[in-house]
Amino acid sequence: MPTILCFGCMKEINRPNEICPHCGYDNHIRENGRGLLRSKRIGGRYLVGRMLGRGGFGATYIGYDINRKCRVAIKEYFPNKLVTRNNDGTDLNVYPDCEKRYQDGLKKAKREAKLAQEAGFIRGIVQVNETVEENNTLYIIMEYVEGETLYNYISGLSRRPTVKEALKLLEPIAF
Repeated sequence: MPTILCFGCMKEINRPNEICPHCGYDNHIRENGRGLLRSKRIGGRYLVGRMLGRGGFGATYIGYDINRKCRVAIKEYFPNKLVTRNNDGTDLNVYPDCEKRYQDGLKKAKREAKLAQEAGFIRGIVQVNETVEENNTLYIIMEYVEGETLYNYISGLSRRPTVKEALKLLEPIAF
């Protein structure tokens, strides 16, 4: 019997439509919302789960590497002001008159992913495993690090962090 994974956390569950005992995600819903990547396989080996975050560059999803049997983060180049997703929820379509900006951004994303991958392990920075080009876009496959985002942490403080707190947060990547 094949392994069933929770769409929300990519941990093993017993039935495809259950509430996940690990993260509480309702697996009746296995879609990311309008315009976002649907549950599918990328690069033949990465299962796409729920969206973790979205910014101007794109969207990041939790994923699962079928070969290595581990969770990964999948960052999709999806500059929402330049593209839309086609009706089947897969390929990106570039808006008219945005092709040059889209291609320039895509080249930059490829360059940055390549540099990160070549840099190897850098303390405090996630490891880039590989890049996958399909669906008229780029996916950056990275190690998945469980935890809270910096934005959520700071928002939860309900005040500005002190200088001492800010330095402690930045220390793993700055020194």
